[in-house]
Amino acid sequence: MTVAVDASRRRRDEVVDALAGQAARLRVGTRLPSEAQIMRQFDVSRSVARAAIEQLESCYLVRRVQGMGTYVHRRLDVPVGGDGLPSFHRVIAAAGARPRTVVVATLAERAPDAAAALLGPAVTCKVERLGFVDDDPTSALEHWLCPGALPEPAVALRAYESVHDCLDAAGVDAQCVLRRATTDSAPAWVCRRLELPARSEAWLTESACVESGTGRPLYYARVWSRMDRVRLMLDAAE
Repeated sequence: MTVAVDASRRRRDEVVDALAGQAARLRVGTRLPSEAQIMRQFDVSRSVARAAIEQLESCYLVRRVQGMGTYVHRRLDVPVGGDGLPSFHRVIAAAGARPRTVVVATLAERAPDAAAALLGPAVTCKVERLGFVDDDPTSALEHWLCPGALPEPAVALRAYESVHDCLDAAGVDAQCVLRRATTDSAPAWVCRRLELPARSEAWLTESACVESGTGRPLYYARVWSRMDRVRLMLDAAE
């Protein structure tokens, strides 16, 4: 029994490697062979063909559309770190995709404990937004804006969308003083907005900016992003 299972897994892995190599040579959105075609091409059972497709999907190499087929998929490489500002719009545009955000909610709230040392105890304007990459909901953004960082931040963000475009328009020169990234189990509200199964693993990035020259705190931000749509790339440049 164990020998049969091991042989089935080896055969599945061989099919996965072959299909991954095929997908790497094709354009994003190209349709890949169906289960029946994979069965014929590699002389395997339906269970092996299905397991191979599931493995490719779990590695974010393909995207399955129910009733339509399996398609080549690639994640957008998004740099984290380096000299640039942590602007969702600018980073996504620089990576070659179309960014867009919509304001979901604004409220008066104290910054979380993680930002208390930087922002202090003052009540901030918290802005929640949904970020799209090429029209796909990809990121859930939270910004805690310090008092005076922006005039009428809720209005400004509906006009400009980008926090850093708003700061530029207000004549504020921002400097990043915190930037870190990890993966974590996304909370329920993030999963709902990003159309993910409950407690899905997601990218979590944190950043904070102050005014260059004065050190006046501007904001603290958290961004949750779908792992199947973006891939964070560490940029260690000073």
